[in-house]
Amino acid sequence: MYISPNFQHITGIASKLMYEDIEVLNTLYTHTTRRRIQGKINDWDKRDSLEFECDYKKRGSKEDKRACITVETTQDEEGYLLAFRDITEEYNLRQQIYGELQEAQRESQRTYICDFSRGGLNTRLYTLVSKPCSEATNIGSFIYCELCFDY
Repeated sequence: MYISPNFQHITGIASKLMYEDIEVLNTLYTHTTRRRIQGKINDWDKRDSLEFECDYKKRGSKEDKRACITVETTQDEEGYLLAFRDITEEYNLRQQIYGELQEAQRESQRTYICDFSRGGLNTRLYTLVSKPCSEATNIGSFIYCELCFDY
C-alpha cells in the first residue's frame, strides 16, 4: 500500500499510522458518513471509478472539511486505488453561489393572485388587470355593432 505524504497534510493521519491500522480512517468521519460511504462501496459495480463527496474532520481539528474521494480497481482487480482530495474551498464557494442563486430566484418571482397549477393555469397579476379591460372593449364594440346593424 502506498500513501502519499500529502495525505497526512490533508487528514492529519501519518502514513505510518495508516500502515499499522487502516481503521484509523474511520476517525475522520461521523458514524452516519461511514455508513453512507460503506453503502456506496457496496453498491459500486467496480467497472467504473467510484467518486463521491463527504464531510470529514482533519485529525486533531474541530473544523468541518469536505473531501472528494475517488476509488478505482487496479488492472488486475486485486486492489484499489484511492484518491482523497480536500475540496473544502470549492464546496464553500458552490454553497455560496447556490445560496445567491436561490435568493435571486426568490427576488425575481412574479406575484400571483391565484394559482391553479393543478389545472395548468397560472393567472398573473398583469393578465387579470389587462384581460377584463380588453374584454370590456370587445363587449362595447359588440354592443355598438349590434346597435348599428340591428334595425
